[in-house]
Amino acid sequence: MDRMNNQPFCTPRKMNIYTYNTERIKEQITMRDAIAMYTSNRAPKHNRIPCPIHNGDSSNLYFTDKLYYCYVCGDGGDVIRFVQHVCGLSFKDALDRINTDFGLALPRQRRPTLREQRDAQKRHDVLMA
Repeated sequence: MDRMNNQPFCTPRKMNIYTYNTERIKEQITMRDAIAMYTSNRAPKHNRIPCPIHNGDSSNLYFTDKLYYCYVCGDGGDVIRFVQHVCGLSFKDALDRINTDFGLALPRQRRPTLREQRDAQKRHDVLMA
C-alpha cells in the first residue's frame, strides 16, 4: 500500500484537471519559451541569463529545456515554478497565465458546487472512520 494515498501501488492515480494541465504545459512549453515570454532576455546564450527572480547582474541562472537553477539565490524548478516566481503568482494562477499567454486552450478548473463539497466531505469522513 502507498502510505501517502492509501492506495495499492499498482492502482493508477486519478488525473485531475491540475495534473492534466501541469503535464501538458511541461510537454509543450520549454524554459527558453518562458524566458522569452516573461523576461527581457530574448536570445539567451549558453543557457544562462541574469536571474530575474533576485534581479541578478551576471548570468547566474542556468536552464535546460525543462528546468532552471540559480546558483546565487538557489531557486530552481520547472517552467511553472519559474512563472510563479517571476510573476509572483500562485500555482493555479501560473497555470492560467501560461495557458492564456501561450494560447494552449487547456481546460480550466471549475469550483465545486456546495453540494459537491458536502458529498466529498461525507466520502472523506466515511473513509477516515
